[in-house]
Formats: sequence, structure tokens, C-alpha cells
Amino acid sequence: MTTMTTLTLDGEWQLTSLNTPSITAPITLPGDVHSALLAADIIPDPYMGCNETKVQWVGEHDWQMTREFTVDAELMAAREVDLKLSMVDTMAEIDINGITAITCSNMFRHYRRDIRPLLREGSNQIIVTLKRADIEAKARAERLPFPVPWAVGNNQIPHMNTLRKTQCHAGWDWGICLLASGIYDSIRIQPVSHVRLLDMRTEQQWQHDGRCVVVANIHTEMLAGAQPQLAECTLETPDGERHSLSVAIDAAVNTVRFELDKPMRWWPAGYGEQPLYRLHLALDGQVIEKRLGLRELAVDTQEDEIGAAMTFMVNGKAIMSKGANWIPLDAMPGTQTPARYRRLLEDAKAANMNMIRVWGGGMYERDCFYELCDELGLMVWQDLMFSCALYPSTPEFLSDVREEITEQVRRLSDHPSLALWCGDNEVIGAIGWYPESKNNREKYVVNYDRLNRVLQEVVEREDPSRRFWASSPCNGELDFGDAWHDDNKGTCISGMCGIPANLSMLTTTSSRVFAASSATSHGRHCRQ
Repeated sequence: MTTMTTLTLDGEWQLTSLNTPSITAPITLPGDVHSALLAADIIPDPYMGCNETKVQWVGEHDWQMTREFTVDAELMAAREVDLKLSMVDTMAEIDINGITAITCSNMFRHYRRDIRPLLREGSNQIIVTLKRADIEAKARAERLPFPVPWAVGNNQIPHMNTLRKTQCHAGWDWGICLLASGIYDSIRIQPVSHVRLLDMRTEQQWQHDGRCVVVANIHTEMLAGAQPQLAECTLETPDGERHSLSVAIDAAVNTVRFELDKPMRWWPAGYGEQPLYRLHLALDGQVIEKRLGLRELAVDTQEDEIGAAMTFMVNGKAIMSKGANWIPLDAMPGTQTPARYRRLLEDAKAANMNMIRVWGGGMYERDCFYELCDELGLMVWQDLMFSCALYPSTPEFLSDVREEITEQVRRLSDHPSLALWCGDNEVIGAIGWYPESKNNREKYVVNYDRLNRVLQEVVEREDPSRRFWASSPCNGELDFGDAWHDDNKGTCISGMCGIPANLSMLTTTSSRVFAASSATSHGRHCRQ
């Protein structure tokens, strides 16, 4: 079988302002516009003095990124050629040889299109046009059937809640306002000859005698008229033992099962080791690789005479969860390097943390973040990306969010570190913050519930192995009351946790300060 190589378009591109074409600079992708302008000495360091105000013009321009790439005869021989994008921030058009191939409008979505008809052998041009987020946010707000309050007091730019974009890019109480744009993940061109490999997701079936069956479900799309193809799947144990199986791919979902007589269990930091199994799948020149941690997970919320517990149970053992919020590493996404992720997460473990909460005003983190958490034994409380504002519940918004959550749950659910899906950060509480919702609470509670129910339905369909928790803080199912001050159930923010401890970038007017804290922003994770 001939293996065709995936082509990546990472590296140097040319950046140009469409408002002022004389402003040009090289830009490295994955990366962001602000980082490129800073490296070219076009803007000052936004963290120094009052420079934050001096660079606001960057977010008020449309930008274009261009480069040439070469396509050889081998790639042109493929029946289809997919352009695959993710972490595109946010309003963007991607043109191939003068024809629009993909239009993006959600930073958290994955995009794919067969661009084989647009390619030619030899030199090709790709142009990415990044459009102003503030103008689009305002236009969407004006189309809403009723006002939906945005994060006044945090955001410096209105109506960011109408966009599926990192909310703190518009500023937060701890961070500067840099309305970033760019592409923060690899840009890939994948040839497909017979069958498109969509993804591979696993489940663990634990037996009463301690054995574990690892089931790998391979999701594919056969091209018209294609014959069944052979997939090679290998599971390598932490001590190097290899289990290999072959399966003929002839349907949308095909299954491979690995039976392990003596599975090595994954544990949170402080409770045991973190052995990881390597799973490798090769099909029609496409490859998926994952590291799996075998463990049983549950969340105990049983009631007693005090209230209700919220205890994470791993391998049948109650875990005392200790950790902090994780906010984006930097206001400029292009500076968020794997080395910086490792340094901060290793610091968290050294501070005796075993849980990190990915905060809902940031972003679904890069793959390397979750891989490091798997390796270090740091459980992940994963907020979905909603924070401190109310959000639309129009059919268009809900449809976009439904696809977003589906894609993100499928991407992340195989990580052993992922412990909980949480719908949002403080959005239940935000119903009581704004005049519109305070004066018509029932209307905005229904508006909230429409969105939250979509989140719950998607999570429970795509990942039934984990608990969905509506919000943080939250007292439990369908409880839209004051969870800030009730520490007898659910998750709370009270006392010294009134401002959650953030593990990541904290900004001042003159420098970057990094902090780690052993305080948790949640309530009773373990009943004592």
C-alpha cells in the first residue's frame, strides 16, 4: 500500500493589513497577529507600561496572511485532498488559488474541505483573510431578538458573548485586552485515496475479575466506489509489550478490541503512578496516535445529613482534589509554547496539585496541555467555553455550539486526566448581575437553560463515561440559586475563594507575573 505524506503549511507566511497595506511583516503559523507585529518592531510590548492602549488599533484592522506551497504529482494522484484547520481565530476566509475554500466563524470548531479541484501541480497560493471580531460581534448583537448582556466589567469590547472566541481576549479583571487573531494549530493538507479516517475513540470495559477490555471504535468515510481497506491497529503497554490487530474497514464504524489480563492503572498525582498505553492506527496513508491511561472514574454526589458530596472517585478511591484555575498562558497565543506548558504544569504538580480547571473564559487547550496532564497525573475539570456573561439561545447559535461541543468532546474524551465536563463559569450567577435579567429573571433563566441543555445532551451522548455539571459554582441539577455561599453541596465560591486562584498568566502594567497556588476554586471535592 502506498503511503501519501500529509503536507503541513506551518512556518513563515506574509502578513499584511488590509486597512493600511504598507504595514507588512512575516508571521509564523501557528501564531497570532500581535506576536508577529511585536517581533517586527511594529508594535511595542503590550505588557509594558500603558502600551496596552497603544496597540488597540491591531484589533481594528482586517488582516491577510499569504504563502505559496508546492503540490507534486503524487499528491495530485489522490482522489481527494483535505484541507484541515482548527483553532482559527475567528472570522476568516481561506482562499486557494483565488477561490474561497473554507469560511470560518468559530475559533473552537474544526474545519475540513476537499480542495483537490482547486489545486494544480506545482506552485499554489493560499490566502487567509482575518476579519474584525468587534464589528461582527456588534452586528450579531443587533440581530438578536432581545438583549443578551455581555461581560461588562471584564470585557473592554462589547458583545463578545455573541462570538465563539476566547472571551478574555477582550480583557478581563486579571488580564489586558488584546483582540487576538490568527491560526493556533497546524494547517494540514491530507491526501485521501480510498477511505477518510475521521477519528478513533476508545472505551474501557472493566471486568469483575480486574481485566480490562480496550475497545477502539474507528470512524471513517468511504469514498464512492472504494474497496474495503485494511487498518493496522497496535496497542503497546507501558513496559513495551505490543498487541497488534488488523481489521477490514468496510463501514462507517469498525471496532477493534484489546483484552488486557493485568491492566496497569492510571492514578492522579499523589495516589499512584501514571502508566500510559500507546495506541497506533494506520489506514490508507493516514495515522492516529493516542496515549491511554486505564482507570475507572466516577463522581459521588450522594446526599447525607449535611448536604451533598462532590467527590471524585478514581479506581474506587476517593480523591482529595487540590488545584487551581487554568487561564490562557499568554494574551498572545503565538507565545504559548510546549515548553511553557510543561514548566507551569510541572510547577503545579510540584506544588502538590492534582487537578487543573480549564476556565470557561479561555479556550479548549492545545493537545500538548492534555497530554502533559495525562503524564503528570493532573486531573482536568474541563469548562466549556462560556464565562461571566449571558449567551444567545437562537437556533443559529445553538446549532453552532452543538457542533463545537461535539467536536471538542470527541477530541478530548480519550484523555485519562479529563475528570469532568462543566457547562460554564459563573453564567448561572450572571443572571442576577445585569438589569435586563434581574428585571425579567424567568425569561433569562429559560434562555440559559436552552443553551445548557444542548451542552448536557451533547456531552452525555458523546461521552457517557463522565459526569456533566451545569456550571461553577452550582448547587446541582436545575438549581439556579446562589451557589456562592452554600458550601454544603455542589461547587461553591466563598470566603478566600471569592477570587479563584489562577494558574497561568497574571498581568500587571509593567511585567508578566506567573503564579501557582494550591487553593482550589471549587467546593468540597472530597467529603471528610
